[in-house]
Amino acid sequence: GDDGGDRAGDQSIRLRTAAIVDEGGEPLDHAETDATFRIRITCTAREQVLGPNFRIALQHDSGPLVAMFSNHRNDIDFGFVDGENRVTMTLPDNPLLPGRYRVHIDVFDHTGSRILDTWNDAIEFAVRSKRAEINQGFVHLPSTFTIDRELDAD
Repeated sequence: GDDGGDRAGDQSIRLRTAAIVDEGGEPLDHAETDATFRIRITCTAREQVLGPNFRIALQHDSGPLVAMFSNHRNDIDFGFVDGENRVTMTLPDNPLLPGRYRVHIDVFDHTGSRILDTWNDAIEFAVRSKRAEINQGFVHLPSTFTIDRELDAD
């Protein structure tokens, strides 16, 4: 999406654009289960901002919050941010199952106590899969199964 009008936060950093893109940075019209994709955000810092935290929330169209991501949670400190910037979050081997998802983006100061900008429904996108996985939850998580046959009959 683009910009989104009046928003909460002190706007010392302003989110400008948000999109899903492939690993080469090309825009996607949907994401595929198991295929890496990226959420790319552009923003403008009106002044020098120390260590902002970009928090990305993924919400399923039916309502539930599916996952929350942030650079601080990943122990990534962007240091001083000024002027025009592009922030990219990569979701390797996309674990999301087919459905429609909304992306909400918040930017906090380094302490987490001050909201700089908040943009709800910055992106809406579909996830598709070559397998039939509709209505089987929201994410594909790695798992293994074993079977022990012919157990003793004691």
